[in-house]
Amino acid sequence: MPAAAPVLPPHAAEQLARLGQRLRGHRKQQGVSAVAAAEAAGMSRVTLHRIERGEPSVTIGAWLAAAEAQGLRLDLQDSLAPEATADSPQLKKLEQRIGDLERRLR
Repeated sequence: MPAAAPVLPPHAAEQLARLGQRLRGHRKQQGVSAVAAAEAAGMSRVTLHRIERGEPSVTIGAWLAAAEAQGLRLDLQDSLAPEATADSPQLKKLEQRIGDLERRLR
């Protein structure tokens, strides 16, 4: 039985869905069946399909295995890099909270 999905902010859920779509697109572009890709990654076809749907309860190890079996690599980006923080919802909320606190202290 799959683990309970963690609660993700909407942008993180969208990011997982896009990543899964990219993995699926790459697999299809290579002409590889889901069964063959899953076997190469050491997982069930069902788990591979859950990854391709972007389900957050799938382990990071399974995500990495699915990518590696297709000759791809998953990597992390520094979320504090200027280009990554320009539209960050969390940073906007934090800025608003800091502004509220500063106004209260005056």
